[in-house]
Amino acid sequence: MTQPNPTARPGRPSVWRTALPRLALFLAIAATLAGPVRAQSQGERNPAPDARLTYATLADGAELQIWVYKPPGWSPSDRRAAILFFFGGGWSGGNPSQFAPHAKHFADRGMVAMAAEYRIRSKHNSTPIDSTKDARSAMRWVIAQAGELGVDPARIAAGGGSAGGHLAATLPTIRDVNNAGDDLSIDPRPAALVLFNPAANLTGDVADLSDPSRHRSGLTVAEFATIDPIRHLDARFPPCIVFHGTADETVTFDKAEAFVEAVNAAGGGPCRLVAFEGRGHGFFNSSRGADDFGTTLRLSDDFLVEQGLLEPRAE
Repeated sequence: MTQPNPTARPGRPSVWRTALPRLALFLAIAATLAGPVRAQSQGERNPAPDARLTYATLADGAELQIWVYKPPGWSPSDRRAAILFFFGGGWSGGNPSQFAPHAKHFADRGMVAMAAEYRIRSKHNSTPIDSTKDARSAMRWVIAQAGELGVDPARIAAGGGSAGGHLAATLPTIRDVNNAGDDLSIDPRPAALVLFNPAANLTGDVADLSDPSRHRSGLTVAEFATIDPIRHLDARFPPCIVFHGTADETVTFDKAEAFVEAVNAAGGGPCRLVAFEGRGHGFFNSSRGADDFGTTLRLSDDFLVEQGLLEPRAE
């Protein structure tokens, strides 16, 4: 097992080196120790989108929307980089507002930033398989509408937290789970992934969860395997960064380690793991405080700069 950087200060995230050049590791450590972005005001924690666009209509007439945050000076004729976020909530709850602060930040930095709705159990009596299908539909819709969104279809990243991190990680891996009517000629593989305590390693030792009294997902082990990113990795997996708390009891830290190692072993990525000592599940959210939110946001920004999806920040 790889070891944390011994110079990392208590209360700051440690950075694991996993098949990364030494310079990339140094830059990650330097950015981590540089401190968070400025604290947000209450009004900035749930910024309203510039548009809410429907990407799918369900059989009952309900619409699934994508919240769109446009950068300053945006025009539909632009060819900007973009990022699409998926919220967490165990495939059962949640909404796009979780990533509204992230989307607003990246829009202010010049990207077209978006956060997608998808079917959740509490609202649609759905399963994680349905959620996976919707995530793929959402990315395909963004790619197909790139000309109207002012987006370069070759420069669209994806991100998400927990169950949303799982959905983002299925985009380049789960090819045979799709909604009827999707244009399968559109590859939903993102240019890069930003994952926050993702549930991307589901079936290693999980029990049968099809009994609703035991778990809200309603899936068997075999069904989970069809949408488990770690079981479907190959060299096409995009560059990624994973933020994870070492005290996470919902998605344990060893699951994140195994996922990152598997991505790199498959020839994908490279994938980088940033460990936050003593942090639990969801530590990165703006509602948990400015420090970890700001630090993960800064490192996400730096990662997207490395991938050529953002311009470097002005010093």
